[in-house]
Amino acid sequence: MPILIRADAGGEIGTGHIMRMIALAQAYQRRGGRAIIASSSCPEAVAQRATALGIEHQSLSSNRPGSPEDAAETLMLAKKLEASWVVLDGYHFPLPYQQIFKDDPCKLLCTDDHGYSDKWCCDALLNQNLDSNLAPHGEHELENPQLLLGSSFSLLREEFLAQPIAPRPWTLMKKILISMGGADPHNATKAVLDLLDQASAEPLTIRVLAGAANPHLAKLRAHLSDHTIEIVVNAQDMPTQLSWADGIISAGGSTCWEWLHADLPGAIVTIADNQVPIVQALTGTRKAALALGWPDHFSSTTNLSAWLANPASVIKKSATEGIIDGRGADRVACLLDGSLCLIRHTDPVTDLQFTFDLVNQPSVRGAGYSTGAITRDTHFAWLARHCNSPESHLFVAETLEGQSIGLLRFHRYESAWEIGIALTPESRGRGFGEHIVNLGMRELASRHQISQFFATIKPANSASKNLFKRLGFEHQSTE
Repeated sequence: MPILIRADAGGEIGTGHIMRMIALAQAYQRRGGRAIIASSSCPEAVAQRATALGIEHQSLSSNRPGSPEDAAETLMLAKKLEASWVVLDGYHFPLPYQQIFKDDPCKLLCTDDHGYSDKWCCDALLNQNLDSNLAPHGEHELENPQLLLGSSFSLLREEFLAQPIAPRPWTLMKKILISMGGADPHNATKAVLDLLDQASAEPLTIRVLAGAANPHLAKLRAHLSDHTIEIVVNAQDMPTQLSWADGIISAGGSTCWEWLHADLPGAIVTIADNQVPIVQALTGTRKAALALGWPDHFSSTTNLSAWLANPASVIKKSATEGIIDGRGADRVACLLDGSLCLIRHTDPVTDLQFTFDLVNQPSVRGAGYSTGAITRDTHFAWLARHCNSPESHLFVAETLEGQSIGLLRFHRYESAWEIGIALTPESRGRGFGEHIVNLGMRELASRHQISQFFATIKPANSASKNLFKRLGFEHQSTE
């Protein structure tokens, strides 16, 4: 069933809300669903960005975002689409707005950054900020809402997930990226350029990423500096920009999750109140980034100079590891599509114990080619071989809460891929198998030209036979 996402962009709002909702829409569509973004305010370039990525965008007629008229129009559109969920991302959707959806069959998910509402009336609440699971999240009118809290739910667009990230050394910085968001209404970018002029006597190559809604392009292009400055407007390839840079100075919004995922040393400028929780979590005792303060009263240039010369002398590289794993959007999407499970590629080291215990379950051994117990060394060699072979794909299946529940294997024989699946005993009979195999087939179809999938099942294994029949597989042989 489709989902309807309600988010705006432009002016003081910026573009971050829609950009992270693009990530959620992509994840939902990867799983076979349909996602529509609706806005009452959105620059044409941002709307075109969404549609270019295959996401439908609709403009609402209401010119009062957050008003009762806006809520009524959004609800009407959700009914027309027969949406299973409505997702609200913005700070102008308070409790009365949420309550309009209370008696409707569609469920409601609200996003939050800094507790903009003291009370919620939604089926699920998403706060992707680091440490948000440790903070109070307000009262709830509905019983037992699903709480998606913490950086494990950070929303990254597909462009950041296309290639694995290789760790990079943190050394003397010569190429600096500046990103103050899609709008930057108060020209924080100019303040950062002035600060860099003071902090570095050594010549830098600075690349400024200016959003489509930035009103200060003429002033930025006229900035005089001993550094080399390039202005890039409405960049479409953020991963490439991050790969180019030695370090980044960004606003304290969702861009932080992007450069953390790219293993880039960062310094943060606070340009809005809702960014304070992100800045505090990253720059406090954790020291995962350098805090520069607000643009109108930056802190001393001493720390910035040291950060430019050697970022590891000011911030802790080890503190940035593991904050963002890139799978946050899939976690949220698995709630929205009702599967409550997702898959990830198997790690031969960290997943060794789980997979070893699973394959030695009596029911799993009885369903396999070989029914004897498997030694740990034999299993590790098998795991490493399949994880490193282009002819195989191994996935571990997890619940929304992160509990490992199964192993999914694909192995290629010429142009056909054989599927093998094993679930933990406690996860069987709960509908996970069908979702997991579907997710795996979609993943492989995005990577390879698939002509055929097949599964080899013992005649007595009725559970597996029924699973693949439900998936549309045809029975061909009883040999």
